[in-house]
Amino acid sequence: MKDLKRHLRQILGLDRKVRVAIIGAGNLGLALADYPGFRQEGFEIVALFDVASGKVGQRSRGGVPIHDIRQLKRIARRDKASIAVIAVPAESAQQVVNQVVAADIKAVLNFSPGTLTVPPAVKLKSVDLTVSLESLSFHLARGEGGD
Repeated sequence: MKDLKRHLRQILGLDRKVRVAIIGAGNLGLALADYPGFRQEGFEIVALFDVASGKVGQRSRGGVPIHDIRQLKRIARRDKASIAVIAVPAESAQQVVNQVVAADIKAVLNFSPGTLTVPPAVKLKSVDLTVSLESLSFHLARGEGGD
């Protein structure tokens, strides 16, 4: 079983450390940065980025440094970040994803509401928490809670 798990991780590309940058050092970004499950699965959060000067230079509770978003390209390259997580307000999300693309990051996990556009070479996965909650509410209303 251990060999099977190792082999599957290899096939999925999870047999190596994947370095992740989080853009948005608000409540969600900080919570994601310090989530211990990522490290256990081979994802290393290397940096947080924000526009708020009061946050820049600080660290998350777990020690992830917060940088100015204007330093994204340089720091993402230096820290070899290959995935960006977008945790910014909807009105800033497209501009931020454009900066991520300019930093040559090819995979994006988006938590901001709304639709984002990326070039074909960039893989974008959006997590819509509202739709997920609506789906759960629908199942509860139909008596499909699944105790």
